[in-house]
Amino acid sequence: MRAHPRRQTLQGGLLAILACVTSAGAFAQAAAPDNDAALATSQAAITRQLGDYPFVDQHGKSFRLSDLGGKPVVLSLVYTSCYPVCSGLTVHLRDVSKVAWKALGPDSFTVLTVGFDTPNDTPERMCLFAQDGGVDMPGCDFASTDAATLERQRDHVRRHVADGVALMDGGVIVEQGPPREVLEHPKEERTKVFLSKVLV
Repeated sequence: MRAHPRRQTLQGGLLAILACVTSAGAFAQAAAPDNDAALATSQAAITRQLGDYPFVDQHGKSFRLSDLGGKPVVLSLVYTSCYPVCSGLTVHLRDVSKVAWKALGPDSFTVLTVGFDTPNDTPERMCLFAQDGGVDMPGCDFASTDAATLERQRDHVRRHVADGVALMDGGVIVEQGPPREVLEHPKEERTKVFLSKVLV
C-alpha cells in the first residue's frame, strides 16, 4: 500500500526533542507559540537522524531505533523521579500526539520517552511512569538504556540534531542558546549547577 503523500515526506526524520528540565509553572507561563516558527523548525528536523542506539522498553524487551520501522520519532528525555514536571510534560505530549495522529494517521510517527537517570530509570520504573500518566498506549514507547549509550546519544543530539536548548526554573528561562554553547559553556550559575548533576 502506498504511503500518504504527506506522511511519505516524514519518513526517517526526527520530529522533535523534549528535555524535561523545566519546573512546574513552565506551561502556564510560556509565551504564545509562534506557529510558523514551530512548523519551520519541525520541517528542518525531518532529515536529521540519530544513530541506531540500543534500548530496553518498559516491558524489558531490547530494541534499537531501527526497529521502529523507519518512522519519525518524537524523542522525549525524562527523569522518572522528577514526577510533577516530567509527568505533566509527558501527558501534554500524549495529548498533542493524539491530535497529530488524528491528522497524519495512527502509524505516522512514534513517541519514544527515554529515562536519562540511568541508575534509577529502569524498565520497571519507566513502565510505572507510563501507567501513572495514562500513556501506556500504542505509539508511545518508554525506554531505558545504559550510561555510555545515553552519553553517545546525547552528544549526537546536541551536535547534530537540536537547533537550540533552553533551561527553565519556575517557568522562567534561565539560559538559552545553541546546544554546544549552553551545554559546554554555560553562563548562569543555575545552569552550571543543573548541568553538573545531569551531564556526568
